[in-house]
Amino acid sequence: YYPLVYADCFRRKNDALMSYFTRIYDGYWFKFCLIIRLSKITPPEWDRAAASGDYEALFRANPVDLDTAAQAWTLCHFYMKNVEPLLALMDEKDKLACERKVVETLMNKFGGRAKHSELMNACHMRKREFQETIASLIDREAITVESYSQYNHTGKLYVLNRAIIESWGK
Repeated sequence: YYPLVYADCFRRKNDALMSYFTRIYDGYWFKFCLIIRLSKITPPEWDRAAASGDYEALFRANPVDLDTAAQAWTLCHFYMKNVEPLLALMDEKDKLACERKVVETLMNKFGGRAKHSELMNACHMRKREFQETIASLIDREAITVESYSQYNHTGKLYVLNRAIIESWGK
């Protein structure tokens, strides 16, 4: 099942999801196997190992079986399914933080109007992140795009929505 779950996570092109996948399935699975297996060892077995001091023999006599591995896999699957909504929430929060940063920069540094390159440089964002944020702000009608021409050069001018500008001081 591991290659199938890995391929599913990899296909989504989400670094945070892949990081959690690795942490859960490559790290926790072994720990879950150990904890589950150790919990199945009876108290008399522990007592004999303690009396003889031979814990190695106890562990050799109680290897992780397929049932234990499957139980650990189920736990990993449970945790992974619960991580996905958390990552989606964090992603939305990050997206809103980027949008807030662009709007604040546009208002505070440029009075609500800025050229594309000036705004991108002032926001200190990666190109892709900036483009996604601008697209989202346009979809939400928080900004509009105008074109300008200056010295035989045309470019984009981002303009903050008038309602946002008017409510800024309130």
